[in-house]
Amino acid sequence: MPLNLNDSLPQSLPESSSAESPSKSSARSDSDASPTALHRYAIVLACCTLLLVVAGGNVTSKDAGLSVPDWPLSYGRFMPEGWFHIDNVRAEHGHRMIAGAIGLMTAGLLIWTLMREKRRWVKIMAAVTAGAVIVQAVVGGMSVLLSRYLPMTVVHALLGQTFFCLTILMALFTSPSWSASARIAQLEAPAAGRLRLACIVLVAAIFLQLLMGALMRHTDSGTAIVDFPLAYGRVIPALDEASIKKINMDRLYLDSPQVLPNVTASMILIHYLHRLGALMVLAAVGWMHMVVMRNFPKLTALTIPAMIVASLLILQIMLGIWTVLSFNQPWVTTAHVATGALILGCSVFLSAQAFRYVRPAAGGVTAAAGVDPEESAA
Repeated sequence: MPLNLNDSLPQSLPESSSAESPSKSSARSDSDASPTALHRYAIVLACCTLLLVVAGGNVTSKDAGLSVPDWPLSYGRFMPEGWFHIDNVRAEHGHRMIAGAIGLMTAGLLIWTLMREKRRWVKIMAAVTAGAVIVQAVVGGMSVLLSRYLPMTVVHALLGQTFFCLTILMALFTSPSWSASARIAQLEAPAAGRLRLACIVLVAAIFLQLLMGALMRHTDSGTAIVDFPLAYGRVIPALDEASIKKINMDRLYLDSPQVLPNVTASMILIHYLHRLGALMVLAAVGWMHMVVMRNFPKLTALTIPAMIVASLLILQIMLGIWTVLSFNQPWVTTAHVATGALILGCSVFLSAQAFRYVRPAAGGVTAAAGVDPEESAA
């Protein structure tokens, strides 16, 4: 039965006839609203990080990772001559320039947070975010120096997605709505346990799918299967030696914009597992959406991000199909990577909101003390 928040939430704060306990007073002062400017800066950083994800996806889509073979400089210089006029060099060096700017912005976020933020855990979160961007830069440089060593490139891709999620969380934690929510008790609901589990499963499923996507891209398996929805005319592709030989012969006569490389059974398997992963994410999003809409239909802190995640997933599936049918056109695959990052980021945002506003009931549904979660999240 859907939970009607309007029925369960009191309309005004109760009058307090006595002084607050030291613990409550400390909690209240600890949750004072962060400066609005810091929150806006964190939002800008998150948006710029998405641009960095796009730039990194563009590098991989164009196979431009080794177009600049040295690091941390580019051809021994900070700004190599003529870099903007060579497509692959422009993609790789531009990616490095954006990464450098993001690193400086993250350092600024850390310093600003340490100076102005009162909540100790938010300061720790800012330090973790700054540490993540340093590790990401080092792993990216090592992947170049090691000639795109597969484990290093996959870790680099996943770290980029993780850092993006951290910037989203910093923007959320420094927001006035999050600080305001610290002054209310969590809404107790019987479905809270299912909601939290659905969010954890959703984030895990998306992250696993991004892992398979990174593995597929960095093993050149993106064009290992070139038809959809079937795989070389079958629900489960054949992986025996004779079938692989026939597939490679047939690929020679495909009308594709580029020469397709020969494929192996492992490349087809990686591609196919990525498709199965899409079904896994679809099921996880469907479960999460059902739990939110059935049990918390008026809690906009949950319903809005849930609808955004579902909408982005539809777009992502369409982009994935287009990627296959376009034989991995760079701009299509880059859009596919960016949308995947957005789905992960929005799912992390939704999970944080779920754990913040709702908790398992301990003997009935109780309400927040005087502040509507819908209004505080608006």
